[in-house]
Amino acid sequence: MKDQSLKDFALGLSYLLGNGVDKDQSEAVKFFLKAANQNLAEAQITMGNCCYYGTGTERNYAEAYAWFNLAANNPSATEDERAMAARARDTTQNRKILPHSSKLKLLFVCSQNWRRSLTAERILADCAGYKVASAGTEDTARKVVSKELIEWADMIFAMELEHEQTIRQRFGQFLEGKKVITLSIPDIYRAMEPALIEKLKERLGQHIQM
Repeated sequence: MKDQSLKDFALGLSYLLGNGVDKDQSEAVKFFLKAANQNLAEAQITMGNCCYYGTGTERNYAEAYAWFNLAANNPSATEDERAMAARARDTTQNRKILPHSSKLKLLFVCSQNWRRSLTAERILADCAGYKVASAGTEDTARKVVSKELIEWADMIFAMELEHEQTIRQRFGQFLEGKKVITLSIPDIYRAMEPALIEKLKERLGQHIQM
């Protein structure tokens, strides 16, 4: 059962990233769901993220909470997985949809939009005064950074210098009047890892009120 769940999860990642198959988020979710229903904690957390952000499925905070809660109480999960799921569950439980008319719009950019930028979006999702989004520079990113996102943002935070350079090369003509800031956070963390959250808060606190 464990071997099959790992195979299903790996297939889901292949469809999500377009590795060896056509990129298809909806198809990815089908395999993540199969693995999650076989009690694979990593797949349950991934299903929570897909429901939370509307990746390959409709955005549904109640379902996201249920998946995170399942992983947080999964006896076969690692301690890190349970802690990660519990943090995501608590964030989802406290999610508030607020009017955005006067909010400062922040865009976070990394490579694949699964770890650093996605974590930044999540920890600022409920901060008063901000509307947040995240994206990646790679073609295989969960959400690829676009002209529309650049035009939408008031401030853009790149995780590494290479991300800022890519943004300036692709979208330089749309950056007038916008702040582009490099946080210098390397790709060595897992999504929602406490050390990553601490580092993001430290670096972002130099530029915005947390």
